Amino acid sequence: MEVIRKVKKEVKKVQLGDQIVLGRYTATAVAQDTSGATFCFDQVYGETPMKESLDVKRVKALYKSKAMKDVANFLVPLFDDVANVDPADQPLVFFRSPTAEEIFSKQHLRSVISTTIPGADKRWEVMKDASYRIGIGVDGFLHSYWTESLVKPDSATYSNAGSNVVVDFSGGLNFVDGNNSVIYWRPVFKLKV
Repeated sequence: MEVIRKVKKEVKKVQLGDQIVLGRYTATAVAQDTSGATFCFDQVYGETPMKESLDVKRVKALYKSKAMKDVANFLVPLFDDVANVDPADQPLVFFRSPTAEEIFSKQHLRSVISTTIPGADKRWEVMKDASYRIGIGVDGFLHSYWTESLVKPDSATYSNAGSNVVVDFSGGLNFVDGNNSVIYWRPVFKLKV
């Protein structure tokens, strides 16, 4: 009988697809460049939704949490033009939501404004698997989560559905107006490993 068995091991270099354990969460390496490996939480973070795509209090709480304790010294800014910044002071430089381009294929993005985040305009290989796009909470339930992306103001989608791009509980592309109270956060961060 053939089985697939995951094994934990200490490594010196992270490869795409590697998972790390962050307390009761896991995160997968989804991209890599010279500044480090980009990770995306496999679950949504926190037990309550957020009213907008990024909440500074929630981001600070994540940085100070037990989940990030073992990797906090490896955090690097997500943006190349930022240096010598303390994550405790400016956590928004170290955490973000995924972009719609990182999650969905281009044919689904006609109504979405192209991202201005460097390197965040290519679909992550793991997102081709629809089961990875789904956001599961620590409660075991499926949740919709925010992306960094916005809808083009001149599109029909903007007037009919909303200005923010989210991933719905089934892993599909969806649109909502701001201050929606049922959307969660799936953090993205980079480690120098």
